Amino acid sequence: MGQEQGRDLGETDTGVRERCQFAATARPRPEAIHFSSSTASSITDYGFVICEWIRQKLLQRVLFSGANPRSLRRAYRDSIGQEILTLLDVDADSADLVVAPSGTDTELLAVLLALAADERRPLTNILIAPEETGRGVVFAGAGQYFDDTSATGAPVRKGQAA
Repeated sequence: MGQEQGRDLGETDTGVRERCQFAATARPRPEAIHFSSSTASSITDYGFVICEWIRQKLLQRVLFSGANPRSLRRAYRDSIGQEILTLLDVDADSADLVVAPSGTDTELLAVLLALAADERRPLTNILIAPEETGRGVVFAGAGQYFDDTSATGAPVRKGQAA
């Protein structure tokens, strides 16, 4: 990919983001060859159908029941986390679950959690096979923003301490 690009690639003239920097789309692409990466692969047909069904159910609850969208998203996120713990046969009281948009985001979260545990203790983070990971993982492993846009869409400065 000649030029390094960030999370936000802008919108088409229809106002819809067609692809992320990895050419993955928000719609199924059965003709594409997918990578073994969650961030570099487009959604499957099955995943798209399920997500659309969930979107419609949530939208109905907002429009017809007056549900608060933020509360609904939070409740749905928590139910997904509970389902993951149940599938792994892990008691919710014995573990915390974190879901992140990418492995690089997960790396940054792990570093920030370790730093938050005790800011006075130095932290050594060893990256195993960084050449096999996203190009931002070295920044994330150092506790720095790895893009100019955060996972929540907020503007940040790449390389700045998170």
